[in-house]
Amino acid sequence: MHEEKRHGAGESGGKSGGKGGKGGKSDFWLTVIGIGKLIKVTVLIAVGVGAILAVSDGPAHVLERVADWLGVAHSSRHLHRLLSHAASTSPKKLEEIGLGSFIYAALFATEGVGLLLKKRWGEYLTIVITISFLPLEVYEIVHHSSVAKVVTLVLNAIVAVYLIVRVRRERREEGGGGKAAPSHDRRRSSAPGRLGIASH
Repeated sequence: MHEEKRHGAGESGGKSGGKGGKGGKSDFWLTVIGIGKLIKVTVLIAVGVGAILAVSDGPAHVLERVADWLGVAHSSRHLHRLLSHAASTSPKKLEEIGLGSFIYAALFATEGVGLLLKKRWGEYLTIVITISFLPLEVYEIVHHSSVAKVVTLVLNAIVAVYLIVRVRRERREEGGGGKAAPSHDRRRSSAPGRLGIASH
């Protein structure tokens, strides 16, 4: 009987170990997605601060200071294109860009923290927000196509599908575990009766 208990403990340990290994691999990608969200937060905060500073200092002056900090030559063709585009941006538009950047940063920060903490609400929130952005990204690609936008759309679609599959798998495992427990308890409760009959 002691051998059966040890054997049962070994089986349960092996199952939990295998499940833990699978969970560890799954948690790795969850961590990667969470870190990616926090990187977006950093970029959005920088954009928001730059937009707010541009309202008072002027967008051209802010872009030149950023170019100096990044080591970009003022003769750069891309910098001149940005400067010409920024010159036509009104202060009100800059304020809207700054406010929008901070709002998106708050959303992505909430997603990232929830995913890094392995919270179920973080997964659901990321699924909802990511899926809600997909139509906008498709619209942008149709009207202003670029490689970066296509890559962003594909990555976001992969993240959404991965999280949906993960959540559904976790719910199945939780449901399966709840059904298996009563069966296990019935086997254990019936064991003393069988032993009692055998002893007589």
